[in-house]
Amino acid sequence: MVLYCQNQSFYETVMINRSKPPALPDVTEHNSLKRRRTMMTRKILSVLLALVFMSGLSVTAAFGGAKPIKIGAPISLTGLYASDGREYYEGVVLAVEEINASGGLLGRPLKVITFDIGDQNAENIVAAGEKLIGRDKVDVLLSPYAGFGVDVEYFGRYDIPYLHSSATQNTVDMVAADPGRRNVFQTDDTQVGFAKASLAALLSLPYDYPNKKMVSLYADDQWSTLYARIMREGLIKKGWTVVMKRMFPYGTREWGPVLTRIRSLEPALICLEALSAEEGITFFRQFLKNPTNSLIWLGYGFALKEYPQMLGKEGDGLMGFAYCYPLDSKKGNHLRNAYKKRWGKEIPITMVGAGYDAVYIWAKAVERVGDPSDYDAVVKAIQTYPYEGSLGVYRFSQPGNYAPQGPEYPVTTIQMQGGKHVAIYRDVTPVKGAKFLLPSWIKK
Repeated sequence: MVLYCQNQSFYETVMINRSKPPALPDVTEHNSLKRRRTMMTRKILSVLLALVFMSGLSVTAAFGGAKPIKIGAPISLTGLYASDGREYYEGVVLAVEEINASGGLLGRPLKVITFDIGDQNAENIVAAGEKLIGRDKVDVLLSPYAGFGVDVEYFGRYDIPYLHSSATQNTVDMVAADPGRRNVFQTDDTQVGFAKASLAALLSLPYDYPNKKMVSLYADDQWSTLYARIMREGLIKKGWTVVMKRMFPYGTREWGPVLTRIRSLEPALICLEALSAEEGITFFRQFLKNPTNSLIWLGYGFALKEYPQMLGKEGDGLMGFAYCYPLDSKKGNHLRNAYKKRWGKEIPITMVGAGYDAVYIWAKAVERVGDPSDYDAVVKAIQTYPYEGSLGVYRFSQPGNYAPQGPEYPVTTIQMQGGKHVAIYRDVTPVKGAKFLLPSWIKK
């Protein structure tokens, strides 16, 4: 579970090189520890700044005093979105370390400067831009997401490239509607594309649905609402009937009335979409007390690590999708292995690959142009030349500067098997050696 943090601050990783940078500090704090932690935080920051200073000196010396190229990272390192922010940051760090270890970019070292945007309110986004662009003079901005539109509005006023992974339709529409925002790139698809991919995967399963009745449950946020609507519309076109549609607020934990209705309807498919795990977990555990013969699809939220952590084998048979799942390719396997070696753990299937690939998308464009500060040319290179990364092939040639999913950049269907997330489909192609697991609660 991601907790809100009472004290939110930013810190900088002034130089990333072959030596490991300081690990991310533990930013979760309880109210009762606030005063005691204040002094401790000051001491930790002093140590971090000292390490950062020494790291900067070593890299500068290694590159013969060459001026660093600065990467700005407005990321949530505290608060509700910190889990995604940390994972994205780890991917950025890994890519930057690799580039610096191989001689840098255009013979110059890369330098990462982070700014903690916390809960992503407008004030934090503006402050991030004023510092990173205005004072630090970074040459690119990279973020998993930063306000879901506020970032596009503000960072789109500048010339420097801004790459994010918001996966939202409104951010794409904002860029498509204003040529002045051509510097903004979304490195993934939108709710619309993900819903269509989810539908295609569900209808490709080696499973005979007992009927064509579907229940649609979705959280009261823009992402979940649009994703759920596209899923419903797609199934209706395939001859299905939506027998129940229900929006719920985040924090919902009691599902009695909803499940009573579902049990009377006996749908073949239940789709629940929320961008946190607690709603899906509590729904599923209450569902199991008297289950129906229904497949349960938990959309993007199912990629969150809380599902295997909290459910284990109890959740075997649940399904959803991931769009940051490294491919079984040379680059995908390299990222998996490099991440485990660097960070000492298995790679998560949310955000690491997005941060890692974003660095290389921009770096390859800079290599083509030969000057990181020629922003118009770098933006044009990103738009013009596809990039094959760890997650697939990114193409930004369509209006809105986003990278649509498809066979070259597949959405991965994941299922809980043995208490773990397992990839069973890439787009609509079965993963070699993987099989669909019939959930134990379905009786035929």
